Amino acid sequence: MTETTQEALSQAELEKEQTKEEKTISVPEEQELEEYLVGVVAAEMPASFEMEALKAQAVAARTYAVYQMDTQGISLSQVQEAGGQAYISEDQRRERWQEKFEQYEKKIRTAVESTAGEILVYDQEPILAAFHAISAGATEDAENLWSGEDLPYLQSVPSPMDTTSTEYVYTVSLTEEET
Repeated sequence: MTETTQEALSQAELEKEQTKEEKTISVPEEQELEEYLVGVVAAEMPASFEMEALKAQAVAARTYAVYQMDTQGISLSQVQEAGGQAYISEDQRRERWQEKFEQYEKKIRTAVESTAGEILVYDQEPILAAFHAISAGATEDAENLWSGEDLPYLQSVPSPMDTTSTEYVYTVSLTEEET
């Protein structure tokens, strides 16, 4: 390797580190984010799901929050106020899980803690980590739904297993007075 090549690589590495530093959130805000994610993951996915699914949800939820803070230039508290992510408080989790609170709380916290700081990126930028449970047989391009711009990582793909979900079709019966 020539000295010029080595210098170029060193410069590229320095620029990469500077970019990384610029995108870092403060330690108190990072701790607040990780605590917030416990409530998000608990609300978005049943705690009875497999650990790897909970971890994936934690990464997606963290990415979504970081993306919002990064692209909107807002704080975590503003992300929370804006919504976009389901969230349940510790008191709500206690009420929901009752005698399984300790077990499920530990499981959700383990999923969040074991993925701490991990986010999904495209071209070294946090992605718009939009997620959903059912897509009616196919997902949609991001430009048609959320961002108005083409995002290469959010393109339409077939999702045929959706039709087998117990939540795919709902039946609601109304009385004449309710219609």
